Amino acid sequence: GHRLNANSIPESCHNWVKSPSSRVALTSPSTTIEYLAWDSLGALLCVAGPRTIFIYDWDMLRAADMASKADRQRQTNAHYQIPPLLQFSVPHAISHLQWNPYHPDQLAVGFKVQGILHLYQLDAVLAWREKHPSSLYPPRSCFQPLQPTSPPSKGSVHALLFLPNNLIVASMGSTLSCWNSQYTLLWRYQLPAMGACLSSIHATWILVATVKGQFLMIDA
Repeated sequence: GHRLNANSIPESCHNWVKSPSSRVALTSPSTTIEYLAWDSLGALLCVAGPRTIFIYDWDMLRAADMASKADRQRQTNAHYQIPPLLQFSVPHAISHLQWNPYHPDQLAVGFKVQGILHLYQLDAVLAWREKHPSSLYPPRSCFQPLQPTSPPSKGSVHALLFLPNNLIVASMGSTLSCWNSQYTLLWRYQLPAMGACLSSIHATWILVATVKGQFLMIDA
């Protein structure tokens, strides 16, 4: 097959910055970016470091990118540091990000410790940060924790689905868990191996893939 060479892609086809003299930076140079997630409308971008969440606006990103391209054409040296709309910290190392397509202000953040999952209400987090600008860890009133009942799931959260019928399904290690809209745990299912990814097929049907190449169809 044909091998794609990134250096041969025309400038008009991408927004990558080739010249090191002109850069668009989302976060500080010391921040390690590990996860990215766009919301369903493509208006907000979530960027996550090990324990920090940054929310950016598409219009701001696009404006900085256009300004950077203009500077490169003029061969000027410029650096654009884009401030986030919202920044906050989380209590554990992050393993997964997922926007809720049915509730745009809700962001699911999975962690690398015993299948813990937080559903952050970003409008509540923003209002709290405006009142407490020096504090980075949102209080319990800004998020809903989800965790299977005892015994806790082993392994990190690495896949999550929001279903049209208001169900939330998460893969944590080799355990699949489902909650309803009231955040009540409905069921748990033990997979034959560690889960790899999830995909919704219909309103309630889920396709699950494991790290051993197995596929399962489950009616939530």
